[in-house]
Amino acid sequence: SVNDLGDSLSPWPTVPSGATLKTEGIYEEVRHPMYAGVVAVMAGISILTGSANRLLLTAALLYALELKTEKEEEELLDAFPEYAEYKAKVSGKFVPARLLDKLPWGN
Repeated sequence: SVNDLGDSLSPWPTVPSGATLKTEGIYEEVRHPMYAGVVAVMAGISILTGSANRLLLTAALLYALELKTEKEEEELLDAFPEYAEYKAKVSGKFVPARLLDKLPWGN
């Protein structure tokens, strides 16, 4: 997903000028795959090391990324009106919806 974004990649919750909306590849499954990867790695390290403190920090990171993505998605809606349709189609923000649907408590 880093390669997919190219010059559109930014650490700030703004849409760089000249950016394009990416909806192919991994973005067909989840809207924020890089954040999902970071959280997955952090959760894995927390579990492998048996560290409750790391797991709590991972939860705090997930919360911070949730807030950041809310702001980013507002910016994306302003820059790309078609983002609303994409967001409705790809409901998984960090985890693919079809994976969540397979869980016992899924829809």
